[in-house]
Amino acid sequence: MSWYCVRSHQKKEHIAARCISDEIQVETFCPRISRVKRTRSGKKRFVDAMFPCYTFANLDLEAHLQKIRSVRGVSRLLTYGSHYPVVPDDFIQAMREELHDDVLHIAEREFKAPAKVQITRGPFQGLICELVRASSGGERLNLLLELFGSNVSVNVSAVDIQLIAV
Repeated sequence: MSWYCVRSHQKKEHIAARCISDEIQVETFCPRISRVKRTRSGKKRFVDAMFPCYTFANLDLEAHLQKIRSVRGVSRLLTYGSHYPVVPDDFIQAMREELHDDVLHIAEREFKAPAKVQITRGPFQGLICELVRASSGGERLNLLLELFGSNVSVNVSAVDIQLIAV
């Protein structure tokens, strides 16, 4: 048995995962993100798929390939040509260790410019820069970063930023 990536219908990832688990009796993993978004009626918490249109199933490919294609909510198994790529067990395990009940809870944070922030993940990890502005939903931030003696504007996810107390 190995982990495979299953393409589901849009916004039906959790349904596909449940149906696979119920109908084929295999382990599934459908990581999701819980975050606050602004709506016309105010702020609301939404739970969306971490990987839109995809979920994971631990399958015996030969035994389950025909069955998985007919499961409700499933579009197809991810392929590259005629090859079905295996998702490493370590990846699934690492994801599960980071999530609570398969959900990544993103705390609501308000960033207001100007402010000093530090990038906590990605290629610019550890760099301190100036917050220029936040997107209307607050999910993306525009930062002014000093690189090689000049200022460069970069857009970064708010999840990857930490406010620095001055």
